[in-house]
Amino acid sequence: MESDHNKAVALAQIANNYEVEMLLRIATEYQKIGELGKTDATINQAISKVTTIPKERGWIDPKLLQSFGLRDIAHKLLKYHQYDKALEIVDKIPLTEHQVSLLSDIPSAYIKDNQPREKALEILDRAWLIAQKTSNQDSLVSIADQYSQLGHYHKGLEIIKKTSNSYNKITSLINMAKIYSESQQNIDQETIK
Repeated sequence: MESDHNKAVALAQIANNYEVEMLLRIATEYQKIGELGKTDATINQAISKVTTIPKERGWIDPKLLQSFGLRDIAHKLLKYHQYDKALEIVDKIPLTEHQVSLLSDIPSAYIKDNQPREKALEILDRAWLIAQKTSNQDSLVSIADQYSQLGHYHKGLEIIKKTSNSYNKITSLINMAKIYSESQQNIDQETIK
């Protein structure tokens, strides 16, 4: 009987995720035709579907489901350049590790879309502030890499020194060296012009 309950719960969650995905697609279409009020209302409806997961879901932790669901919504919003909406979602995410993960992804989207670097740095500073309260080593690497992308190599190195995982340190240092090398090549090319 318990097994049937868990299957039913899992199927309900899959249906809920599908509905959220459809709402986000609809919001995107509203955005394309300039219906920003309807875009916001539809996004809020999708958020509400994720944040109102019943507390009793069998073996599924509601906070974890909400965190994953909200983070997925925010990542989809980043694809459509809705940075402010994605930032609004951060505070609704119940697990701080997922907040940090999202906050460390947003600056990358800003950089790729040629948005103001100052805003990207502000968001990254917020991610770093929260990350210091968690033990998620992967988030530290991501934050250090993002600081490097923004040209703040010393800050990236400071963060890497705080990681305890040697593999993460080496990976991040390689990433930072690559970013630095590419930035120097870009400066050299601009100088030649």
